[in-house]
Amino acid sequence: MPGEGNDFREFTTFFQDGLNLRNAQGAIIEDPLDHPPTPEEPDGEPMDAEDQGEKGFNYRNAPFVNRIGDIPETGMDGQKMANVFNSKAHGDPDTPIFRAFAGDKVRMRVLQGSDKPRQNTFQVSGHSWMSHPDDPNSNRIGTQGGISVGSTFNLKLGSAGGPGRAVGDYSYGTSSNGWHLWGGLWGIMRVYPNPASGALDPTQLRDVDDPRANGNHPILPLEIAASATSLGLSAPATVDSGKAITLSGKLMRGQDAVVGRQVILEHKPAGAAAFSEVKRADTAAGGAYSFADIVPQKNTEYRVRFAGDPRVGYEASQSPVKAVGVKAAVSNTTATTALKLGQSRPVTGAVTPNTTGSVKVTIKRGTTTVVNAKVVPLSGSKYNFSYKPTAVGTYTVSVAFPGNANYAANTSPIKTFKVVR
Repeated sequence: MPGEGNDFREFTTFFQDGLNLRNAQGAIIEDPLDHPPTPEEPDGEPMDAEDQGEKGFNYRNAPFVNRIGDIPETGMDGQKMANVFNSKAHGDPDTPIFRAFAGDKVRMRVLQGSDKPRQNTFQVSGHSWMSHPDDPNSNRIGTQGGISVGSTFNLKLGSAGGPGRAVGDYSYGTSSNGWHLWGGLWGIMRVYPNPASGALDPTQLRDVDDPRANGNHPILPLEIAASATSLGLSAPATVDSGKAITLSGKLMRGQDAVVGRQVILEHKPAGAAAFSEVKRADTAAGGAYSFADIVPQKNTEYRVRFAGDPRVGYEASQSPVKAVGVKAAVSNTTATTALKLGQSRPVTGAVTPNTTGSVKVTIKRGTTTVVNAKVVPLSGSKYNFSYKPTAVGTYTVSVAFPGNANYAANTSPIKTFKVVR
């Protein structure tokens, strides 16, 4: 409805009283042989016999006998009768289940078409309404009588769950006992608590639809306003060249997870002018998403973007940018054979993928004494220089690549050799 606060939930209950019942083959379902005979009025005109199983709402019904297994004339188990409306004991009735959030405005459209010209009543437990909906001075009632052939009534319930907006199941239907209520003229209006922050995504309808179950809301709110979303993003700070990473995060609306919405992973490798799309994924339970097997080729910035969904009021959002450094591989091909004092040892290796810059070669005698620390420029991504030891002992060689715009810093394996006389 136009205007804020004017929306309502509309439920229709269509009385059937005297249906022409047929079986699956189309044959008429006859009344039982012991069906009570039709009494006669004093003037000799026949009146309706009391019929069975021919009543319903919206062509469905929920007879007591199908739920508690007793025929009223045989005596009633009080415990069974006390739980006849209990969905936990017997499941939901086959009549329509009307669903609303606590506090929702509700309009009940109650009507009867043809069938038997008997009088019916209608009530919604825990709720009342004005007898004339557009007259604030009319009486407040909890039962509508006078429902018969050709009747229509509009019941305006100000708040699902009653004035207290209480969560739970409320029976609706006839208040006429005997074959009307017993015959199945009743159903349930199920009232759920409003989700935290008014979650917009309905949850899947559960096999056991408990309105008090945590997080259960298989319906949308009445009104939808624009609401901010947020995207988190987790990514490793560095990765070895050629290795895959996983980027993950959550799409949230306040404290509520946004499930089943598409998010877009974008990247900007070193040297690129702008971000571009990598792949897409849908958010799962808890709003979680994940992009696996992502292999950055060089230092790369990543972000995840949500385009929004104006149909349900979700605003667009974007995660923080996460930079992932790709560590270049630094090889060290220095020989490890013994070297005679006075000879030189070539120190060699390469940085891959191919890149420019330099490496720092550190040579130690023993475990602590640095005897050489030299910056060696890369040529064709390779380094090469010759070192001549000045004393006998055990030497170690390590090579460090300091990183550049394309690749993150890394160090080589350590190579060890001995200098002997």
